[in-house]
Amino acid sequence: MSQGPRDEPVIRTPDRRLRVFVSSTLGELADERRAVSRAIEALRLVRDQGIDAHLLLVGSAKFVARATRFDNRGYVEALREQVARAGLEERVSWLGERDDVPELMRALDVLLLPSSEEPFGRAVIEAMAMGVPVVVTNVGGPCELIEHGREGYLVSPRRPVEWARAIRALADDPASAAQMGEAGRERARDFSLDRHVKSMLDLYERTLARSPALVGTKA
Repeated sequence: MSQGPRDEPVIRTPDRRLRVFVSSTLGELADERRAVSRAIEALRLVRDQGIDAHLLLVGSAKFVARATRFDNRGYVEALREQVARAGLEERVSWLGERDDVPELMRALDVLLLPSSEEPFGRAVIEAMAMGVPVVVTNVGGPCELIEHGREGYLVSPRRPVEWARAIRALADDPASAAQMGEAGRERARDFSLDRHVKSMLDLYERTLARSPALVGTKA
């Protein structure tokens, strides 16, 4: 298994355990819009169905001053209590702040993006670029990034039962999961830097072609 820059194992899990990564914006375990507590519930459901899975949580409580809108430190403490009550301590890794996210992504079996709000979903593209199938809520940007059943699964927000069903489908059919991973890798190429630059240049050229008076105009 590859090593992180701090010479720690990237993920400490049994070799055959399904590794599920929960994406949280900017590595922040914040308020319930990130739906981490529901992801933990999905893990419990998967465990109860006999799937040997492990949840990876990257990030920490940020913005913990009294003036902060949400009690982020209290939220993380509540998550830890939820894990303990469900008997999932050995199935949840609290990885904290990491600077080896690419290595983490490569070691995954599934990316779970459980947000109830998601304007774009960069983590989805990053996971797909690594060939990782994704399970993402069908809100905001992710709906435009993947096709249900091709690169992964689109699921309803706030429905851990659906998330668990999708994770189990991937666990039960490794060949299909691998195909989704390859489809995601191909889809991620649409968001490469070269293609982005080309699409922007094409846009400028089309705009100038429709408005020739703009050419040579001084600011």
